[in-house]
Amino acid sequence: MNLSLPQKISILFLCLFGYPLFGQTPQSAKIEVLENVYKSHSISELNSFFSSWHKEIPPLSSHEINELPSLQKEAYNAFKAFYNSPASDDRYKYIILQNKLKIYQANRIALTQEDTSMMIQKVISNHKIDTFQKGHSILIHKKNGLLKLNLAGEDMYPNIFRAKDSLVDSLNNFRPEINGKKTPLYLTADHEKMLNTFLGNKYMAKNDRESQKRMQFLENFIKISTGYWSQDWRLNSGPNIYSICFDKSMTRAKIEFSYNGEGGETVLKKKDGKWVVVSAKNTWVE
Repeated sequence: MNLSLPQKISILFLCLFGYPLFGQTPQSAKIEVLENVYKSHSISELNSFFSSWHKEIPPLSSHEINELPSLQKEAYNAFKAFYNSPASDDRYKYIILQNKLKIYQANRIALTQEDTSMMIQKVISNHKIDTFQKGHSILIHKKNGLLKLNLAGEDMYPNIFRAKDSLVDSLNNFRPEINGKKTPLYLTADHEKMLNTFLGNKYMAKNDRESQKRMQFLENFIKISTGYWSQDWRLNSGPNIYSICFDKSMTRAKIEFSYNGEGGETVLKKKDGKWVVVSAKNTWVE
């Protein structure tokens, strides 16, 4: 019987150590398998490698999500409403997603500029005027009849003008389903270390042809990029979510994200029991 290279290695580790390749396998075994697949230049075996990763850590089912505490369940639902696989990445069969998510809560979240204007007006009416006398005309201005803050105002009075977000929960085994035909892979700490080790380092060295060849080999199925300044490997296919924040009524949410060297925020609201995106904007560039 002819066995493929990963099958041979899997049997070898099963005989030596008494457990299968994926699941309870040491990280070094996975790295060794990936190294051998690379040396064989086998695209089909690389596909099998990623398929095994997906089977090892599958997405949570709808039933499992419904069994979660309310706040965690809403985080999963809001993520699903927010997340769309970028059209430019259609050539990749697998998509790597983060495995952790921080959940915050705030007293209020503005959906529109009108909401923001009302919140600023409320803050002003609830504080003594001398708080704003110094540089008042610089801190607040009107645009199209609405009150707005400039950056100086936010920087000088962050505790007054910004909603106080409190970290209330963390998902350390975050495994959401995604829309579309792509197969999700969840980037645990072990898998991140495995890929960094395979690529040669946490950072792509300049003119490192071997690292570039290894990256190109993996890119038969997954997207890999590097940071603009730091040149660290960006293994998460993106967009990467830094946090999700809900208001106290659990009818509004704000997601802070990054993608391809840019970042921003998306605001969602609950409509007929489901999360829908209200607005999205970029707020910084790397």
